Amino acid sequence: MERTGIQKKVGSYQMVLRGKTRVKSYEVILWVALACLLYITSRSNYLLFHTLAELFSIYVAYVVFLIVSKSKDRLENRYLILIGIAYFFVASLDLLHTFAYKGMGIFPQFDANLPTQLWIAARYMESMSLFIAPLLLKEYSAGNENGDTGAREKNKFFWKIFFIYAVITTGCILSIFTIRNFPDSYIEGSGLLLLRL
Repeated sequence: MERTGIQKKVGSYQMVLRGKTRVKSYEVILWVALACLLYITSRSNYLLFHTLAELFSIYVAYVVFLIVSKSKDRLENRYLILIGIAYFFVASLDLLHTFAYKGMGIFPQFDANLPTQLWIAARYMESMSLFIAPLLLKEYSAGNENGDTGAREKNKFFWKIFFIYAVITTGCILSIFTIRNFPDSYIEGSGLLLLRL
């Protein structure tokens, strides 16, 4: 019997990887139905649609952080560690943005400027992280004569970056909620200010 593709044994299971991957018709139908359902939701209840879309992106960002935090000892460069930690804090700001969105009723003492400020803080943090991260595309040191493979160094770097992002995020939150010196981003009646654009 002739087999095409690559054969691979995984545990007691055997898979055949073929050059072509086939998309099953029920998968296409599921994605089209989901897209239609989201479109209908966005037309009838924008607050629900916005919340679902934001929560999905927040979930993805937290999963990125979880994968990076669990595999930090095996990562060969610092790029992914920075990205994973950055997305944890970006997702946290996005979660606050979702809770602060007009109509949610969680922060009734604030106007529509609050969610816009949180959104901008999250986008600036994300963009600066993606701008800085390529500078860390260098490998860790291979180890030392004691046989240490750099796990201690990787762990130390992880917590140092986590602490830096925690301080920056806390500063942003204090600036927006308490001190209120974060630049206004949205004024009701006037719309978005140039800071967001």
